[in-house]
Amino acid sequence: MKLDKRYVNYIIGILLLFLVGGCATGGMMTVANVANIAGGKEAAKYKNPLIEAEIDLTLVDEVSAMIKVNEILLDRLPISYEDPWPELLNDYQKTKLNKKQKKAKKRYNDCLRKLLKKDFSFYDLYDANAYAVSILSTGNFWSSALGALGSRLFIEGSENLGIEFEHAKSVISYVPFCCQCKYFKPSYCDLSPGASICKKIRSYPEYRKCTFFNRPVEDMLSKYLFSAGGIKHWADLPIDLSCFRAVKGEQLGTFKDVFYSILPPSIRMKIERVDSELMVVQSDYESVKARLKDKKLSKAERAALKKKKAMLYKEVHNKKAIQKKLYHEALSTLYVTEENIRKAKKLREIVDYIDRNFAETMLVMTQLTLKIINDVQTISQMNLARAFITYPFLVKKGVFRKRNKKYYEHRFSNIVKKLVTLPVTYFEILGYAMAQKYQVSKYKGYLDAMLKMEKKLKKNRG
Repeated sequence: MKLDKRYVNYIIGILLLFLVGGCATGGMMTVANVANIAGGKEAAKYKNPLIEAEIDLTLVDEVSAMIKVNEILLDRLPISYEDPWPELLNDYQKTKLNKKQKKAKKRYNDCLRKLLKKDFSFYDLYDANAYAVSILSTGNFWSSALGALGSRLFIEGSENLGIEFEHAKSVISYVPFCCQCKYFKPSYCDLSPGASICKKIRSYPEYRKCTFFNRPVEDMLSKYLFSAGGIKHWADLPIDLSCFRAVKGEQLGTFKDVFYSILPPSIRMKIERVDSELMVVQSDYESVKARLKDKKLSKAERAALKKKKAMLYKEVHNKKAIQKKLYHEALSTLYVTEENIRKAKKLREIVDYIDRNFAETMLVMTQLTLKIINDVQTISQMNLARAFITYPFLVKKGVFRKRNKKYYEHRFSNIVKKLVTLPVTYFEILGYAMAQKYQVSKYKGYLDAMLKMEKKLKKNRG
């Protein structure tokens, strides 16, 4: 059966009506999983295992990139009352836009997609629509259609997550905001890509060290996730302060600096220490817990992991009990001043962004868990090699951009290396993300209590 590209959207649209979709990343991922499960093994026959592996690896890279952004927002980027960067992170997600702003946002997103292609080559090399058509064009219509829908939505969901990462990276980068992409609200944007400062800043020799902002992110992740230390090493990767946004106004310190400064002085250092210790232990615990879901573990591996899980559980339980007691004491003796309330408002903007970011990231991770387990079970070195041979076929079908044979071989070699450690790497990332999420919830609880006190103070004055 031959299908023209223009028909694929109609078919996918009809399937979405049956499966009940959503336009948010998490909703799209859920529908993608439903489609993959419904298609079952029959649908998997019509997919290219190489492309499916690349979808998994790209999503894992993007989640890792977002974890690094969260670390920068909490530990690295200074805050000031005058600089609106926390509000700008949240503004991107606002949906109440007039017609002019909607058109401008579309142009902004198109620009972010170009940046995404530089950071993650998957989006530059593959055509999601053409891949869906190639799946639909073979075999049983219903099964192949469900397979095409599942893969297409995973790709679209990963692209949405990637675009959000590019927006955040543009906000925190040393390159002045709007130098790369013109934002859709002029109030946040006093430059355009053609401005002289935008042209000059890229040639400054001191900024060559800013690899996080200047090198493809996937290249750095290949090094840190699969070769040198894993997600913790990546999250702690030092970035020179000159590589970050030039924050306007008097700097108050980083998020954590400011947050711990508004805690009661008597227990401030104790809370800071237990927060740090718990983050490390809980990350290990969540990682081990997630790895135990892998059905391919040997008896010896499973036994060792269960033993480690029990030990880590005790440690997490003890540290959480200490943390809970300290935060309860902090909440009962709130260090309320007008200055602290003002700081809390600024910090809450950052927490709101990270909290929403986590909600979306965890939905992606949850949906991806099933996909990775299924893909790793079905993808073998043999069928990957067979998929590698299909590169010319993919080029002919318009699924893959034409490259020379050496490029194919290099990319294929990298994919195989990453897949060997993918399950362990993925579970470590999942564990770290969950530990990060838990800690941010503690910050949020204290800030909420602080802001409630502001209302009481105003009421008493009135």
